[in-house]
Amino acid sequence: MQNDARYERLQHIRLHLSRGGARGVLFVAAEDGSSAEAYARTLWAAVARGEGPVSKWLLLECSALSLPAQA
Repeated sequence: MQNDARYERLQHIRLHLSRGGARGVLFVAAEDGSSAEAYARTLWAAVARGEGPVSKWLLLECSALSLPAQA
């Protein structure tokens, strides 16, 4: 992904591939869980819209995990 303002909230991606599919975790900066989920769905739509190898993949689940605030 390009490093520009459209992706500045994306902090880290962890993707695990297997024969049965793939699982991924996105770490994003957001005010709350619903904002993080909406941003992740927007990112996925942009990636899947391309012509690369993930263009035929489907997003089956997207949910926010709450992390404790750092002091």
